[in-house]
Amino acid sequence: KYSKNLASPEEAVLVLSDLHIGRRTPSFDAQVYQKRLKHLLFSLEKIITLHRQSSKIDKLHIFDVGDNVHGERVGLQGRMNDYEFGVPEQLAVSASIFNEIIDYLLNIFKEVHWYDIPGNHGNLDKAYSSGSNWDLIRVNLLENLKKNQDRLFFHRPPHVNRVIYQIVEILGHKFLLTHGDSVRVYGGFPFPAIIRKMIYWH
Repeated sequence: KYSKNLASPEEAVLVLSDLHIGRRTPSFDAQVYQKRLKHLLFSLEKIITLHRQSSKIDKLHIFDVGDNVHGERVGLQGRMNDYEFGVPEQLAVSASIFNEIIDYLLNIFKEVHWYDIPGNHGNLDKAYSSGSNWDLIRVNLLENLKKNQDRLFFHRPPHVNRVIYQIVEILGHKFLLTHGDSVRVYGGFPFPAIIRKMIYWH
C-alpha cells in the first residue's frame, strides 16, 4: 500500500543489456539465463515495494540496449562451442520468456515503456543494412505478441537503418541509450570518447 503522504511521483528504469541468450560457457547457459531473469524480477519488485513507502511509482521504463541475442557469427563473435543454439531458437526462447516477464511487470506497474537499441552481436553482415539486426527483430516479435496490450508502449529507434543511439527524456532527465560498440576508445579511458560522442549526437 502507498503511504498517505507521498513525495513527488517517481518513475522506475530497468536496464537490460548483454543477456546473450544462446551463449554457452562453463558458468552460463539457457537455464542460468532464466534463473538470472527470475532473480532480477524478484529484486526489482522488492526495491519498488520499498520505494513505494515514500513515493508513487506507476511507470516502468525498460532500456533494452543490445546484445540480448548472442547471434551466430562464428569466428567474429565466438568459437563454435561458445553457442548453445542458433538464432532461431535464441529468438524463440527470448520472446517466450519476455512475453511472460511483461505480463508480470504489468501486474506491478500501471504502464511499461520499452526502448531498444541494437548491439553488435545482433549484426548480420556489412552487406546488410544496420536495421538487419537480431536485437531489433527480437523486439519486433515482442511488439507483435503484445500488440493488444494497451498499457505497454514500445518506443522504437528512429531511422532503423541508421540507428546507433536513442535519447529518452523521463521526468525532465535525459538518457542516452547506446550499446557502446560505436564509441571508439583510445588509451584505455572511455570517458573522453563517450563525452565526444554525446556532444556529436546531441
